[in-house]
Amino acid sequence: MGNTLFNISFYSSTIKDLFHRQNFIHVVTVNNEYIYKYNSVPDFKKYFDFHSLFICDGRVPFFWSVLRGKKILNATGIDLIAYLYTSQVYKNVLFIGDEQRFNDQMVKVFKDKGFNAFGFVPKINSSNDFFNSSFDFNDFDVVFVALGCDKQEEYISFHRQTMIESNVKLVSGIGGAYRIFLGHNPLPNIIYNLGLGSIWRFLQEVNYNRFKRILLSIQALKFYN
Repeated sequence: MGNTLFNISFYSSTIKDLFHRQNFIHVVTVNNEYIYKYNSVPDFKKYFDFHSLFICDGRVPFFWSVLRGKKILNATGIDLIAYLYTSQVYKNVLFIGDEQRFNDQMVKVFKDKGFNAFGFVPKINSSNDFFNSSFDFNDFDVVFVALGCDKQEEYISFHRQTMIESNVKLVSGIGGAYRIFLGHNPLPNIIYNLGLGSIWRFLQEVNYNRFKRILLSIQALKFYN
């Protein structure tokens, strides 16, 4: 297919079109970590089905798509949140995950804008608490899940059918997008455009998980051809 890279078939239209589709969609924001896991971890693909639309969240894979003459949508989870906030195409939004303080702030910001917004943070240290966090998705058109790769995709996959039956229009796993949208830990444009976001965040918050993501990003390069 004309928009296939890294063995992933990417969505090639616009963010606006994503939010105006009639049926349920799961928007997957793909960076190098996703590229590595999609091609190397057999169980990772089970989180996706024909409802899943893949967009490119990362400058390095996007630059590669340009070099290869591929037309793919380059957008981050922050871009998805910002589009909903400004367009208000849907007014009912649910924020799942991240730290409680950031979740609370997202809800407040959207409520102040006139949205019907709600949020909760599931416990991820217990599989029973994680999956049995029952929620009435009937009240929401858009669901954002900030649990990190690949917990957020596992969560979405587990609740996918319930969301479909509840008439949710769009769900997306967006990693740490809440805090960046709110102005915490902003990524300088030049760092983003150079594709050095993961290194920048590691230097801001040195820990093993961020270092591991950098290693996975490097290993993903072997799938670029």
